[in-house]
Amino acid sequence: MFKVLIADDEAGIRLLLRKVIEKNNGFEVVGEAADGESAVSLAERLKPDVIFMDVEMPGLNGVECAKRIQDINPMVIIIFATGHEEYMPEAFELYAFDYLVKPFNIQRIDQTLNRIASLLSQKENYQSSPLYQNKSGLGKIVIKNKEGISLVDEEDIILVQRENRSTVIYTSDGQHHITSE
Repeated sequence: MFKVLIADDEAGIRLLLRKVIEKNNGFEVVGEAADGESAVSLAERLKPDVIFMDVEMPGLNGVECAKRIQDINPMVIIIFATGHEEYMPEAFELYAFDYLVKPFNIQRIDQTLNRIASLLSQKENYQSSPLYQNKSGLGKIVIKNKEGISLVDEEDIILVQRENRSTVIYTSDGQHHITSE
């Protein structure tokens, strides 16, 4: 089940999106926000897989929200759903998955959700397959952080993920290396 957050200042649009999204198998709306600050807060707390984001909302606009949310979780799929076409270039600079213009075509929303489901299921299949590595390099990764520079053996890395606006690398010796912006 893919978790979806809807961020739009219009209650009627949130209701329409909720009904369309929940008619699609595999998607569940886990939260709704009526302004930018709430959208960022809910995205951090609920960790949605997909966010439908209006561009013009009170407080933070949708583009600024998307920047903050992607800093928290760069893997989240953001779909801008707005009545303003002029933000499209900026939205795609932020790696928006799609850009839907109001009034919405319901079939277009369904197509977007089907593409997401297909993409995420392919990703899960890929992650469960064996990894193939190129062993021609030095086998070390250089990590720059507040303490200076560290060298980490590639073979020792267990997990790399974003946590609280930083990248954390966990290694088999129990250490973790934090890089921050």
